[in-house]
Amino acid sequence: MTYKERLKRALLQARGLTMGMLNEIATPEDWVRRPVPGSNHALWIAGHLGSADNAFIGFMVPEKKVQRDDYSEMFGRGSVVRDSLQDYPDPAQLVEFMKERRRTLYGILDECTEEDFTRPTPDGAPPFMFDWGSVFHMCAWHESLHSGQLTVIHRMLGQPPLVGRE
Repeated sequence: MTYKERLKRALLQARGLTMGMLNEIATPEDWVRRPVPGSNHALWIAGHLGSADNAFIGFMVPEKKVQRDDYSEMFGRGSVVRDSLQDYPDPAQLVEFMKERRRTLYGILDECTEEDFTRPTPDGAPPFMFDWGSVFHMCAWHESLHSGQLTVIHRMLGQPPLVGRE
């Protein structure tokens, strides 16, 4: 398996788990339920993952980044998670943004050569995302962090674990 294939597999597995849990949110109110005060809810996580992918895309192919200052403010690093559905776009809209940004990211990955993974990121990228390969690693790692949060929400909503289902 090539490096690119390993990266793609990690990204697909992480997103599959995330989408599996998001797809089982049954009511609008469940999108903003938090397991403990101060934690993230599923709606913020969905918006955050789409916004993060958008930022990651911008570190590699700036012209493919979508300018969404409102999303950066609502879902970016340091944003304040709110409890009201009315403070956010429709969940379906956020999930579609998430999906579209990830499709764009997969497209960039698919076009990468081995040399592209060592291409440096531009000034302004976090120091731990120093080249394109590290950006793709961050995408998978970052998604896993938030899918872990979703796992707690998913179970709190009475859903059985996705892993191990027939």
